[in-house]
Amino acid sequence: MSAFISNLPLFHQEPQWKLTASVIESSLFLPALLRADFGIFPCTDKVSREYLQFIPLTCVACNNLGTQVDNAILWNLMLASKLSYSADEFMEKFVTAQPSTERRLLRLSIDKLHKGLAQRLHPETDVQQVQRRPSESASLSSSEGSVPAQMEIAGRSNIFIDDSQSVSVADIEVILSHFVNYFTSHSKVVINSHFIQLRLLRQLHAYLVAQLTQLEDNAQLAINLSAQVHKGYPASNDTSSNTGPSSESIFHTPQHSSYHAWVDTISADHTSVPFNFTFFTCVAAPDYEAKILSSAKQRYLIQRAVRTLATTCRMYNDYGSAARDRAETNLNSLDFPEFMTLGPKTDDRACQGAEAKNGNTDISSTSTDVSYLTCDGISDSGGCRERSEYLDAKANLLWLAEYETKGIQSTLNELDTMGTDAALMNKIRFYFNVTDMYGQMYVAKDITGRVK
Repeated sequence: MSAFISNLPLFHQEPQWKLTASVIESSLFLPALLRADFGIFPCTDKVSREYLQFIPLTCVACNNLGTQVDNAILWNLMLASKLSYSADEFMEKFVTAQPSTERRLLRLSIDKLHKGLAQRLHPETDVQQVQRRPSESASLSSSEGSVPAQMEIAGRSNIFIDDSQSVSVADIEVILSHFVNYFTSHSKVVINSHFIQLRLLRQLHAYLVAQLTQLEDNAQLAINLSAQVHKGYPASNDTSSNTGPSSESIFHTPQHSSYHAWVDTISADHTSVPFNFTFFTCVAAPDYEAKILSSAKQRYLIQRAVRTLATTCRMYNDYGSAARDRAETNLNSLDFPEFMTLGPKTDDRACQGAEAKNGNTDISSTSTDVSYLTCDGISDSGGCRERSEYLDAKANLLWLAEYETKGIQSTLNELDTMGTDAALMNKIRFYFNVTDMYGQMYVAKDITGRVK
């Protein structure tokens, strides 16, 4: 594992002994993390959870870069990360199985939950009134967003569910209620101002809406692909034809006017980065905006940097998961029209270099050097042209992610020059490094198991 992370740009300058120490230290958290049971999402045995070992590793390794965040903060971030992964799995496996009409009703229920909890967080509401136990959480099925004394199936999500079983919409509503309440009723959250709590609630709402939107987009993509195979992209489909990507199979919907509009909004919210950052600041620096930040400029720049971080997270994720996404018919950045190759094609030398799948995979290479990119899932029968178009698309996606990452660093440096509290910036950089490390790992390896 230490050899793997030593190839990540974040750790190029770190000595091997320090990386080995980080791996050992992170392994001490893993047993407790594996045992952590939130009693929220159902358990299944068909999903690979290799990613769990990376959760403590990212936190510990980034902390050992010099930030020295205490273990209590690390542990809370690890739990939040595990819960976010579980939510992704649940939505992809169980919610996607619901008919579109049921998913639309679920969207209305999510809106009601948000409205009900937001009313409780009115500025005049006392903090002690907001604090509550998960068992007293707002039910999604409550027409007025009221808070029942007990959840009817509290603890039901602890049961094991195999692939032959389904979860009802009513159960989904309650499960998502528990998910939202884990964060909004956390002891480190309720001591923050109503403004911060409302932001966290809105970001959780945006996350769940983005999850449902992604499922609808996946369904639209499947329709496009069934009409005409999207040649030149990773798939198990026949790629024997020498025709290039077709406009009929490229993803398009009136809801997303462009790739930029999608990746900076719905896609960014889907990553869970925005609400996890707010939760992290509640744990690491309660009421940091009111107590530490002195200007609107500082507050704006931090929020802008978080949004860009979420965008790059999705770009790196899509780069690494392109083959899995196509196999599962999940919308990927590469499915947008902007990534169609309309100009000059990659030359034969780049195409020949791409055929060596086990060649140079140093992810620190310049993104415009496509020779180290691989044609995941592209059959040889598809021909060099299709493979080179795929490499062009992946190279462009990686370039965009690296471009946005430079913008993040510029924003953080600007915050430093404004005299932003050094201790706060130390914690913010830690969180950004953790998220960036996930992105760098996705470039090297898809660490998420197949769900469908």
